[in-house]
Amino acid sequence: MKNAQIILDTILTRNIFDYVVLDKDLKVVTFSSHIASYVGDIQTESDIADYFPELVGSEAYIQEIFDKPMQKCMLSTVHKKHAYIDICIEYYSEDLLLLLLQNITETTEAKQYILQASNESILLSKTLEKILNNQKILLFLTHHNQITFSNRTLLHYFQVHTLEALQDKEIKLYHYVNPSLEDYDALFEYVNSKEVYVQIDNDTFILQVAMVEATHKLFTLSKITDISKKLQYDHLTQTYKKEYFHQELEKLILLKQQAVVVVIDIDNFKTINEKYGYETGDKVLQTFVKLMHTQIDEKDIFSRWGGEAFLLLFKHKTLMESYTKAKALCLAINTYNFDKVGHMTASFGLAEIAPNDTLHSVLLRADKALYEAKREGKNRVVLKKLKKR
Repeated sequence: MKNAQIILDTILTRNIFDYVVLDKDLKVVTFSSHIASYVGDIQTESDIADYFPELVGSEAYIQEIFDKPMQKCMLSTVHKKHAYIDICIEYYSEDLLLLLLQNITETTEAKQYILQASNESILLSKTLEKILNNQKILLFLTHHNQITFSNRTLLHYFQVHTLEALQDKEIKLYHYVNPSLEDYDALFEYVNSKEVYVQIDNDTFILQVAMVEATHKLFTLSKITDISKKLQYDHLTQTYKKEYFHQELEKLILLKQQAVVVVIDIDNFKTINEKYGYETGDKVLQTFVKLMHTQIDEKDIFSRWGGEAFLLLFKHKTLMESYTKAKALCLAINTYNFDKVGHMTASFGLAEIAPNDTLHSVLLRADKALYEAKREGKNRVVLKKLKKR
């Protein structure tokens, strides 16, 4: 009975089904498609309290989260259209909050049933297994460093029908988190007491772990691909945010793979805003991004760093290959006729990932190269080579 209770309690804290993104005025920015099933027709730019009156009176506390990112606002279970849900509001970025809804109706009812059951063997073989197999999360248990149970969702995700088939494929899930990890015990220690974001193929998951008694380790992967995709893009330009760029860059550094970081800055952009207005300035940024996307490879990562500054990650290219590509980008911008503005230029700074680099060190070298490009007259590409010792 105790094992089942622990597993169910753990599942109850892992399922994230729906979300609403809020701005600093606690107005709706975007939301998952299923939100309407709880609150009816929901509109962007409307007050979140219109749909969740339970938040009235907590507005000041919620807005404190912007200044205290570790702080969360938790609401006890609320009833919405025949469903019981838990609500958590937490920090996402300096101007966005994330309201997460967790539908606990079926799990709570099943938990109540389990607590009333008297035979644990029947419970585990029937009720518990049914609950686990109907979870949207990917879930597995390990014992002595071997996967001893996985739910049907995980098996389907990896396109197998049995645990034995999963083991035969030798899928080392810990390598998705960190290639240096050697087994599931090491993965447990790496993740323990925190949430870790994991990329598996084109999907993003939150990985969490928990002990079941003293013998088994429980791993849960909550899929957040839809949330991640919506929130990893810059609202104005619809290109990646710098946080996603940093994440991808850190992966390449960790794996010691060849890549080049490029820092790009549109020359004299301040005068565009002053002369033509901010609306035109915004359209220039959007056109600039579209132009860049026509010139770079699909595998390369392009993101907005802030204002008129952008970051570009050339994957698996040498420094000279990237230099040649950056020169072509610089020329493409220089020869493009921007609406209302006409001729524009941009400056580029390049740095190749070195064996002992960190995120900060390689970005710093690229930024210094950009500074040199600006100082030398703008509209040019400068690369920063490592000094030989």
